[in-house]
Amino acid sequence: MFFTEDEDLEKGELILRRKYNTLSKDELSLIKPIWALRLEEMQSPHHPDLFKKFPEQFHEYCFLKAKVETLLLDSDLRYSELDANNIFDNRWHHEYRYITTLERWQQGLPVDPPLCDYNKELKVSDGRHRIVLCYYLGINTIPISVRAEKVDLIREKFSFEQM
Repeated sequence: MFFTEDEDLEKGELILRRKYNTLSKDELSLIKPIWALRLEEMQSPHHPDLFKKFPEQFHEYCFLKAKVETLLLDSDLRYSELDANNIFDNRWHHEYRYITTLERWQQGLPVDPPLCDYNKELKVSDGRHRIVLCYYLGINTIPISVRAEKVDLIREKFSFEQM
């Protein structure tokens, strides 16, 4: 594990860490998730103009309403090192993802729904930290993005709802 002490962080990172990890769980759960539910809103953290470059790729996806607990227990996340009961554990490479998501939501900015797939088991391709954060905050259901050809299979297998 890579633990990160305050003195190892940049000033902006330290401000964000202190802003969120000093809030109680009840205070954090007052921050409401905002999801990018229009394909044009979706971003990739590594390629912010991805939709503009490859619009046809985004139209292959649909949104489902998924149970957070199912995503944690019945997907490849169950093998993850992420602790859904303790998101502020001094591992900055994880904390940073939770904190930047919280910061976007608090600013009223949408975040992409997690991207999931099914191949013998439910897999979280992108968005592990968003799922864990929602579980920690007590959120029961969230949207997920799945390839159109897998929608029926995933809906039937996990009782997720079409959005």
